[in-house]
Parts: sequence; C-alpha cells; structure tokens
Amino acid sequence: MNDLHKDKIEFCRPTWAEVDLDNLAHNFRVLKEKVGGGVKIMPMVKADAYGHGMIPCARKLAECGADSFGVASIEEGLRLRKAGISLPVLVLGAVLSDSVVGFFEAGLTPALCDWETALALEEEARSRNCRIKAHIKIDTGMGRIGVLWNEADVFIRKVSFLEHIEIEGLFTHFPCADEENNDLTALQEERFFRVAGSAERSGVRIPLLHAANSAAIFNRGSAGFNMVRPGLALYGVSPFSGKDDISLKPVLSLKSRLVYVKRLPAGSGVSYGHTYRVPDECVVATIPLGYGDGYPRNLSNCGPVLIRGRRYKISGRICMDQLMVDAGREVLSTGEEAVFIGSQGKEEIKARELAVLGGTIAYEILCGIGGRVPRVYMDKTSFFTAEEVWKEKRLFTRFNAEMRLGFSCDAHGLSGEAMTHDISASGLSFVFEGENGASLSSPLPLHSSLDMRLLDRRGVEVLRTGGDVVWSRRISPQRYSAGVAFTAVPGTSPDDIRSFLKKYCGCQSIFSNPRQAHSV
Repeated sequence: MNDLHKDKIEFCRPTWAEVDLDNLAHNFRVLKEKVGGGVKIMPMVKADAYGHGMIPCARKLAECGADSFGVASIEEGLRLRKAGISLPVLVLGAVLSDSVVGFFEAGLTPALCDWETALALEEEARSRNCRIKAHIKIDTGMGRIGVLWNEADVFIRKVSFLEHIEIEGLFTHFPCADEENNDLTALQEERFFRVAGSAERSGVRIPLLHAANSAAIFNRGSAGFNMVRPGLALYGVSPFSGKDDISLKPVLSLKSRLVYVKRLPAGSGVSYGHTYRVPDECVVATIPLGYGDGYPRNLSNCGPVLIRGRRYKISGRICMDQLMVDAGREVLSTGEEAVFIGSQGKEEIKARELAVLGGTIAYEILCGIGGRVPRVYMDKTSFFTAEEVWKEKRLFTRFNAEMRLGFSCDAHGLSGEAMTHDISASGLSFVFEGENGASLSSPLPLHSSLDMRLLDRRGVEVLRTGGDVVWSRRISPQRYSAGVAFTAVPGTSPDDIRSFLKKYCGCQSIFSNPRQAHSV
C-alpha cells in the first residue's frame, strides 16, 4: 500500500475503495480529445458516480472543464447543489408531474417526454414568474422513456408554444452502440436528425443535440452532435465487452486486509454449506468483505484476490460481511493487504473480469459497492495531497468569513480586490465589485489561473496562493461571485494553507466578521 495512506487509513474495519481522481482527469482528457473542440461534455455522475462518489468526482470533473452533469433523479441533483456545484444538471429520468417543483427549487433541468409533465412545468414556472430550460427526450429505438421519434415533431411544436418552457436540448439514447456491425445506431442517428431538422424548419431552434454514450464516443465520435454523455469510460472501464482501451486508466480499486489467519486440516469445510473443502492442510485467511458490501455472492469459489502480488481464489461461499481464501502453505499474517479490484505487484483484477465471472456487467460491479465501504480519494495534482483529502467530509468543511483578497489574472489582464465569502482547505469563494459601482463586462472566465493574496484588516499579506476558477456568476451588473480551488505557486506549500487555517480560523484579529464553521 502507498506509504502516503498508511497512517490515515485506520478504519476499524479495514475495507475501503481507493478512487484515483488523477486517473479520472486523465480519462476526461482522453474523451475530450476524442470528440474534438466545439463539443460539450456532460459527464454522468448518477448512481453516486457509478459507485465512485458523486461529489468528489463531480468537483474534479468541473475542474477539468465539464460543461454540465447528468443524474438520474431530482434527489441526486439536489446533492450536487448542496455541495456547491453550480454547473447545469440534467435529470435524465422521468418524474411524476406532482414532483416538478424540485426542478425549480434546486435549479435543475428536466428531461421532458410527456405532455402532462410539460403542463405541470409550465404552470409551476408561471406561478414563479420564470422560465425553465428543458431537454426533450425522444425514443429512436431504446424502447424506454421518450417520445416516439415519429410522434416527436408534433410534441416539440406543442412544447415550443408554452410560454415558460425553453427547449434547450434534444436527446436520445443508443442501446447497441457497444456492438460492432450493428445497424441500429446508424438508424437511430438518421431518425434523430430527421426530427431535429424538422424542428428547425418549423422555427424551433434547439441549441443542444446529444446522444453519444461512452461506446458511441469511441465508435462514432460526436457524429454530428454538439454534446456527449460519457459514463463508464470516464471511470476507466472500456464500454466494449472483451476489449479494453489502453488509453483509459482505472479509477477505482477495492481493497481490504487479512483480519484472521489459521491452519485447517485436510478435508475441512469452509463457509456456509461447505461448498469448498481444503484438499490438504493449508492456511485459510479471513477478509472483512462480503455481499453486504456489494461484493457479489455469485463469485463464491471463483472470485480472484491478490495477496502479496499473487492470485488466489475465494474459498467457499461469500458471507454477508466476510469471505475466506485458501492460501495453501503460504505463511500469511493478519494486516496484509488484499486487492479485489486493482493492481498489486504485476497482477491486476479489473471490474470487467469480475463481471464476466459473475454473469453481469462492469456497471453493476462498480455501482454495487456499498455505502459502508469508505472511499479514499487520491489526487496528486491537487494543491492538497491525498493525505489531506482522504475523507470526503474533510474536503468540504468551510469557514464562513469575510476577508480582504487581492487577486490578479495575467492571462486576461484582470486584477482587483475582493471580499471572501468562505474559506476551506481546498479553496474559497469571493465577491468582486466594480470600482465606484462601474458595470463589469463579464465574470471571471472559468479555469482562469489567479495569483491571490489574503490580507488582514490592516492590508498585511497573511497568505499567498494560486487559484483556479471553478465557477463564476454575475450577481448584478456591478458585482459577481466566484469559487476558486487552491493551486500551488512557487514558494507556497500545502503546509502554508494548513497553518493558515489552524492559526486564523475564527480569529477576531484577521476576520472582519467571523462565523461558526460548518460542514457542507
């Protein structure tokens, strides 16, 4: 195990999943290059980012340049909003018409595919005196939710007449994009663009057209669409069965430790039903991972495990909380690491391998890893190392405080002084106002690199650091707010931030208006 984590991963139950955010960023760049410039990317972070952890993954993807996010439900979108993520969020699933208020409360974009929901959205928007953006879902061959493609022309025109709904997007889904020599995907594209073309000819301009999932991105690129929706490939798993893309890097590893080791005589049965008996006297190790953690029970007697860089096989039936491994005559010790997904030495176990053994798909293996398995986030490119961000809640503890901030952005010729709104170990947010109430031409561009100086009330610099703008929005013609992730600058180290937080958080002499710290 990486020395960086030895002192931090001290779970009472030593089973955890490591999520490599650097690899997530790498995969995003691979996909971005694949689709080319001018094509927006909407990463799928539904189902807790395929089991990887929605909030940390979404934050990293936002830093990488994601344009929006896709979720399955209003509740998932609300989680993103509560975490301070302000990028557009499309709820891909259908909802009952009496649930539409959630889109307005959380600022989410609905997928629209029935008239009852359209009317409910229109009525709610009218009552709030606002307009809501929606993406119309058409069924070109999936057979799931969506207006049938040959009925979509009429539906789109009807929605376009609703005063308080703006049709921002049109989308469909490919069920067979991962199959080579399948004609359905081409037929779906033809149907989709026939509908889009008809809408445009009738005077309905729809800015965003999207359909491509991970498989379609690799098979067909953007294929005339101006947005794509990658999912599985982002997390380092090839969308094609039996074929891995070497350009992708796996993001998640599932690990545990041996908690009990003993010798069993030849012929001894192991686990429920004694479906496995040791052929000879051997060492049997017990590991605290089971189907209660989402590890599939049907991998009993066949699931691979890496211990000391060697492959072993699960012995006997997997229990709810534990499983056993026959290690032969190998002398093992408690505390040794066992890898169920990931690499150890020269060996590697991939999620797809487990899926094949279990008769399922890699999606289910990853999404099935349960909530009681802690996620450990590794991010070497962050200003803070994985050691500081090993727990999700630690990353997002914010201290509400107003403090003077001097900043400059050489690339855009911007500079000024602002007031912070909150400060955390990973970044800060601030409000900037034009001089003498002058109007501002635009907010700070996303991903601008800033040089920042935090000042006390006397104007004395107490911290200098870099920053990357991860969100920026106008509050009024004269003011905007922005969120910035800390980045390293020459002469500054993570210790400087850590010392700053320890020394000054809540200190009256440095904060103009200190407030109680809270966790987001």
